[in-house]
Amino acid sequence: MGNSYANNQANIIYEGFLSLVKEFWVFAMIGCEPLIDDKNQMKECHPLINYRDVYNKIQPEVLFIVYRSFRGKEKLDTKIPIENDTIYQQHVERLEWYKKQKNLKKANF
Repeated sequence: MGNSYANNQANIIYEGFLSLVKEFWVFAMIGCEPLIDDKNQMKECHPLINYRDVYNKIQPEVLFIVYRSFRGKEKLDTKIPIENDTIYQQHVERLEWYKKQKNLKKANF
């Protein structure tokens, strides 16, 4: 799951896990970031994309989140603790949501 970077890297992951999986899905949208709130996506990201809906539809046992970060590269305000940074908070919230999903066998983020 990710953006165009996931499309570029999916074959490597597929080849590495080919003997261990029955199905292999790739969901990638240009300009979208799976760890960023939908309302804070880049303008290139389609406004109807919702990574959680896609996840719930597929319900994978193993999830790879592979993407090139855009929002995560924005200038960090070093005057505040990182825990107060909105991008950091969005990443943590999304990762925690994925970790809580019952069908995931193991979450290593």
